[in-house]
This record gives sequence, C-alpha cells and structure tokens, in this order.
Amino acid sequence: MRCKETSESDSTAYAYAGIFLSREAYDTVLMRTSPYHLPILIDTPHVTMSYRPTNIDEDLVGLPVTILVTGYGNDGANEGVCVELISSEQKIMEKASQIKVPHITLALAEGAEAVNTANLSFEAIDQFCIEGCYGAKLRDGSLLVTALP
Repeated sequence: MRCKETSESDSTAYAYAGIFLSREAYDTVLMRTSPYHLPILIDTPHVTMSYRPTNIDEDLVGLPVTILVTGYGNDGANEGVCVELISSEQKIMEKASQIKVPHITLALAEGAEAVNTANLSFEAIDQFCIEGCYGAKLRDGSLLVTALP
C-alpha cells in the first residue's frame, strides 16, 4: 500500500478523508429529500471516513463509490441524510465499516456544527443512489480527489 504522509505542521495536512460528491449529486440529494433546507448549504458535501488522518491510501484516491441514500433528518440546526457505501474495492468497504453513522451533512443553521449531523434521528425515505469518489480535503481547503502522481 502506498500512502501519502503528512504531519501536523505540514501545510498539506489532511482535514479529513472520505467520499466526496459532485455538485450534481449533491443537488440530486437536496431535490429528493425536502423542498425546504436550512440556510447554510455545505460547500464540500462528503461522507467522512477519517478525521485528520496522518496518511491516506494513494491507491484509493479517485475511485468511484456508490452512495445509497436511506434516510433524512432535520432538527432545525443540522440537516442530513443517512447513507450506505457500496464499492467493489475491499479497502473502501473496510473503511466504511468503521463509520459509526455514515451520513452526509446537507445544510446547517447559523452556529451549528456539521459533526452533529450524526446525532440526527433519520427517518426512512424512498432510497436512491448517487455516485461519489474517495479523496481527501486538505487543511488549506483544497481537495484531493484524483489519483496522486
């Protein structure tokens, strides 16, 4: 396994690794869940797989992952969907199995924190699939979602 390593002081340090959605996939989720959304839409919609990892598996970056949307929740502060990840890549499925509550934060109220979306009571919805890809967000705000050189 090839890993890209970073340190706490590294300007390319990872904020999180996960499955990232395209704007089109995100818009699909917004349209299929509710006609009304909280005011602050998420800039980089994703399923977090690891928070502040010191390395990521280079071989997984850019790989497609199917996201099955199974539930919707909104408590007035956080809004999101509960999901299941589907991939033929065993390493991705192993990482997915470690997520306590796989979810995507869709929107927030002023002052709310995205991490609290995992605490929502998700209600079952008509399930549907979207596509995402494995990658990482760096602490400088840039995204790594295509294969590393």
